Amino acid sequence: MPEIRKSSSFIAKNIPVFLGIAILAALIWGLYFLATNVSKWFSTLENVVAISIVTASVAAIASTAGIIISKNYEHKREIRKEHNNKKIPVYEELISFMSKVQFAEKIGEKAPTKQETIKFFAKFIPKFIIWASEDVIKSYTQFRGIANKNEQNPGVDTLFKYEEILQSIRKDLGHKDNKIKRGDILALFINDIDKHL
Repeated sequence: MPEIRKSSSFIAKNIPVFLGIAILAALIWGLYFLATNVSKWFSTLENVVAISIVTASVAAIASTAGIIISKNYEHKREIRKEHNNKKIPVYEELISFMSKVQFAEKIGEKAPTKQETIKFFAKFIPKFIIWASEDVIKSYTQFRGIANKNEQNPGVDTLFKYEEILQSIRKDLGHKDNKIKRGDILALFINDIDKHL
């Protein structure tokens, strides 16, 4: 009696497994049956009709695939456009502040104080973390490391690291910049940068 109970309990517990195996077997048999019957059906058709059906099927599949690829590309393009709409103001804010630091004395304005700089970056960094690309964040971190190290006497290395941030920003926004080389962006606002190349 206990053996009967054990076997009936085993069967009850494994019903989903048996059912799954049965469904899988039925599915395999169904696919085999369908494939053999379709091939038989094709063999009974005249060559012209068979070729027409195959051509129409291939055209339909290619058309569907084309629509799916096009929609996928369009979706990615829309996402990139939305991201750029968020990124551009963040990047503009950073570049504007850096320009203010750099040009303040030259245009007769007061450069931001250390406290004002801390206040700016305290508000700016959260937006930067969310929207800046991996390359831009990496470039900025490297620039910051060199700038802090050479705080008392910022050198040419600091400028070239800043240029790397600008190049990373342009790349993130889709500019190819194949013809722009080291120093070209700095030359927009530093007259003798070519002496340091």
